[in-house]
Amino acid sequence: MSILLEVRDVSKTFNLKDGVVKACSNVNLKIHSGEILGLVGESGSGKTTMSNLILGLEQPDQGEILYKGQSVVEIFKKDEKIFRRGVQAVFQQPLLALDSLQRIERSVTEPLIVHGVGDRASRKARARELFELVGLDESFLQRYPNQLSGGQLQRVNIARALVLSPELLICDEAVSALDVSVQAQIINLFLEIQSKLGVALLFISHDLEVVRYLADRIAVMYAGSVVEESETDALVENPLHPYSRALLSASSIHESSENDNWDMSTFRREELPKLGCKFAPRCRYVDDFCRENEPVIQGFDGDRRSACFKTDALFLRGNK
Repeated sequence: MSILLEVRDVSKTFNLKDGVVKACSNVNLKIHSGEILGLVGESGSGKTTMSNLILGLEQPDQGEILYKGQSVVEIFKKDEKIFRRGVQAVFQQPLLALDSLQRIERSVTEPLIVHGVGDRASRKARARELFELVGLDESFLQRYPNQLSGGQLQRVNIARALVLSPELLICDEAVSALDVSVQAQIINLFLEIQSKLGVALLFISHDLEVVRYLADRIAVMYAGSVVEESETDALVENPLHPYSRALLSASSIHESSENDNWDMSTFRREELPKLGCKFAPRCRYVDDFCRENEPVIQGFDGDRRSACFKTDALFLRGNK
């Protein structure tokens, strides 16, 4: 598969009242055409910042983001619409993503109007086509957002994101605000859409179980850095980073044991160590070397990557 979007050594820092926060640090990611890449991590790990950087809502302090081999910054200078047609987003709060004063039909067809695609009749036909795909009756087109449930609203947002036939959807916590039963429906809808349309997805979530169900590959973020990237089955069977192992042990994917004594309290950035591995305070494998040196993510076992000094000795040689 060809590389559709690539993140190269991207970092982003925010200056806040309480000090400087490095939201992302030297992040590298590749999303291939037609695949689903899951990006997982706790709240505050940098996932949403990464999403905003990819979408061009924030600019990186260093590094670059490439779409089809071209710098997104350079694409924006020429014509931002080129990127917007190819990359669309589905956000966490479906009601807030829609204009409460506009009928659903207007919200769904507005991207076509902005990009000068078709006439009124063809736009309406496109909206009907996509409503059939996402499982909504066309009568919903004449309603207002406050007349729909959360699950129905998210289906509307998915239809709107697809209206320009993008090649990549950025789904940032796209099911986390929904009831559990509705989450399952929307997750299955994403799989159906990917299968029918071949669109690639970057699916961002704090929930490893959800990501595991959807994704071909998973990238794990902790404190602004990607600490592991592996094919989904490989990561679930044998994570290469202690944080991935902690996430797995805290989920129902994994049968717990007496050895699963991980500290899964939510991390606070102000409590992260200034020196060494950021995960050191919570890691049961930590030693003085880890506390004094910061690991860099590197390749292991084919296409897998991990940012842990002990990956080879502990996790690849079977001593778990």
